[in-house]
Amino acid sequence: MEALLHRTRRVDNCRPLVLSHLCRMTDRVGITQCAHGSTPDRASGYCVDDLARLGIVGAGLLRYGAAPDQAIAWIDTALSFLADARVGSLSMHNMRAPDGGWPDRPHLGDHVGRTVWALGTIAATAHMPAQLRHRASGQLARLDNTLAVLPASGIRPCAYAALGLATRAANRRSLRDVVRPISDGWRRWSTARWQWPERRLSCDNARLPQAMLAAGRALHRFDLIEDALAALDWYVVHVGLHQGRLHTAAEGDEQPIDTAATIEALIAAWSYTDRPRYAALALRAYDWFLGANEAGASLYDNATGGCRDGVARDGVSRNEGAESTLAYYQATLALANTGLITLAG
Repeated sequence: MEALLHRTRRVDNCRPLVLSHLCRMTDRVGITQCAHGSTPDRASGYCVDDLARLGIVGAGLLRYGAAPDQAIAWIDTALSFLADARVGSLSMHNMRAPDGGWPDRPHLGDHVGRTVWALGTIAATAHMPAQLRHRASGQLARLDNTLAVLPASGIRPCAYAALGLATRAANRRSLRDVVRPISDGWRRWSTARWQWPERRLSCDNARLPQAMLAAGRALHRFDLIEDALAALDWYVVHVGLHQGRLHTAAEGDEQPIDTAATIEALIAAWSYTDRPRYAALALRAYDWFLGANEAGASLYDNATGGCRDGVARDGVSRNEGAESTLAYYQATLALANTGLITLAG
């Protein structure tokens, strides 16, 4: 595995940084959800999930020192959108129509967890303009009551929130609350054959061990860290990555968000353990975007910088939506900010 790491870094460790598709998808309100090919589908509107991802990608660009003006503009847009989505102290809208209205009822869900993740990331990012950092911190503080009831909405919103709360010591009390459903799930469902904190897998799976590891490190909970690494090791085998090709979907399409989650969880494990096999597996998972998938085709579009929406039985989607493109750049920037790849452009 160490040889694989060295060989991969030597042969192909430079990736292009082409942000034209993200620029085309983003306007003064937010980032459009869907695309027809590489053309934004403005009628699809916007959602909190994608704006949270946009804020995280912007923070990643700042950490890498790439496109700082564009990154700051995207972070500013994300913070404004996330603030507008909040209703009272207990819930948020997710969906926003092209005319600026909010057609959904305020509710708890994944979008709230992703909001906390984005705000925590922005607030903790070095080289972030102080004004943006303070705005993110203030918005996060105003979600305290929401965080108290978030565990009732499920394990994934809590995992996303944990990734944001683990970034700063001031968030430790809320972090303990949101990580509890994950650790409870591990105690309830994990066995020698099924080392996972849920009864079944769904999507964005590797965010669960990533969140357990982040929370364990922040709270000095070595039991959580051990469980996180056990879950991640089991998941790598379950999806076939240890044999050379990632296959995340038991049924339906394989999606970029699953691959991005796997990559970032493996990078987190490498950062903590310094075991080269985790870095090598992260690079191997990244190859899924570039053609090492069931379709044998690249999801990354070299011409636009976009990422296609998934791999189905009949081939690769031609559409380059916000979720997929942002997932690709979250993974790419995570690798770049740990030195496993470099970016050019």
